[in-house]
Amino acid sequence: MKDKVVVIRLSSLGDVVLSTVIAEVLADNFDVFYITKEYFKPIFEGNPKVKGVFTIPSHPSVLDAVEVSFYVMREKPKFILDAHDKVLTSLIRRLIDPIGKKTYVWDAQRLKRRLAIFTQDLSDIKPVVSRFVQLAFSVYSSGHYSNYLPGPGQCFYPRVYPPAEPRSHDIYTFFKSLGDYIVIAPESSRATKNWDFLESLKLAREIERRGLTPVFVGKRLEHKNLFFPFPSFFNLDLTDLKYIVSRARAVVSVDSGIMHLATAMDVPTVAIFTSTVREMGFEPYGNGGIKILELNIGCRPCSLHGKNRCPRGHHICAKVPYSLVLEALFK
Repeated sequence: MKDKVVVIRLSSLGDVVLSTVIAEVLADNFDVFYITKEYFKPIFEGNPKVKGVFTIPSHPSVLDAVEVSFYVMREKPKFILDAHDKVLTSLIRRLIDPIGKKTYVWDAQRLKRRLAIFTQDLSDIKPVVSRFVQLAFSVYSSGHYSNYLPGPGQCFYPRVYPPAEPRSHDIYTFFKSLGDYIVIAPESSRATKNWDFLESLKLAREIERRGLTPVFVGKRLEHKNLFFPFPSFFNLDLTDLKYIVSRARAVVSVDSGIMHLATAMDVPTVAIFTSTVREMGFEPYGNGGIKILELNIGCRPCSLHGKNRCPRGHHICAKVPYSLVLEALFK
């Protein structure tokens, strides 16, 4: 019987996707469980390297933390990996392991990354995936587990497994008869990470001229009608989103969870970075082919995760020409 490892990563979409690399590192020698928010549970569905998922509500309380900790303790985990390190996850891990003898916490680099914004020196920032891998290797460095260390030079990538069908019958009906299509995801939860919507519409028209169907996806329902007359699906259940993204010929996405979702399913991806930069740790990872586009502007990056408004009021970084995206896409 394998020892059990519980990984805590509550949000957000991109980080939860990236945290699946921990299971890739550990699953051969351990039973890996996750604690996450209910909305993100579909990220782990169909993953043969994840033994089980414990969930808490989207807006959890202390009582929710106590409850999930109780269920986790019944599994008698050998190790707790806190891949989030926030107040709530600290409470959960301390409830499960009060002494902290079997707990490891990832290096979030919060202060270091924020200082890097001001100094513009990003040389000491480690990618999120490498820090998750480092957390997983903490388990191997304890006790006799060092004998199970993966071989030298072995690479690990986040992995998400596509569903056979969506949950929504309407989506199933629509995509059943749809030919080849390309997913465009021009928006993020932070406005400064958006790609210019007019440029994305120009791209959609060019894609259509080439005999493919552009399909827009995103989070904010108020943006849905901006992309008429092209098919658009916003604020989806994650199983439905996985289904749409996994079947696409390619994905064009800003720095968002959809970008990481696509690359974790090895879908060819053109990633557009506007106000953020990949050097801050959020570079996409996968084997499906990845092209990163960004403008060389001195005010980038202006923030770690993006802002709701451009600090300088121009948002020039969003004006990545659709022609560059088109070229990268069809190469």
